[in-house]
Amino acid sequence: IDDLDFCFNEFKVLNNLLEPFGILDIKKEFYFELKYTVFNELTNAQIGIRVSNLESVPIFTTANTDYINKLQILHPGNYSVLIKIPELLLTPGSYKVDFGCYVPRVKSYHDVFDEIYFQIEDTGSHISLLNEGRLGLISPVLKWGIKEI
Repeated sequence: IDDLDFCFNEFKVLNNLLEPFGILDIKKEFYFELKYTVFNELTNAQIGIRVSNLESVPIFTTANTDYINKLQILHPGNYSVLIKIPELLLTPGSYKVDFGCYVPRVKSYHDVFDEIYFQIEDTGSHISLLNEGRLGLISPVLKWGIKEI
């Protein structure tokens, strides 16, 4: 922790009922809950979360700046964030979550690596029901607009 400017207090993986859970149903959304404290104003800061498989291959990264497309000023205070992860995004398997607060390419305030793990369990998704040997790091169900021409 750098000069106590910022500190992560808690990170939880929650099931679709918002209960802490390490094994998640592929057919149901789940959540990340993140609690942190900003002690001093941080300019051009970003909070990022990366989900990787156990071989450390990044599957996706999300950040507090994604919707606004610009770095933020983080003001002093205590904060809680709830991030919804859609159902049928990740394939069955084990994953880890790394997260941090930083000024991109300049300074890191607090990083957490290799501490949070969860598992996606297949409970009858398109992957197991079709049993066609589907490949990929993610397996979203995408709507196909098919029409006869």
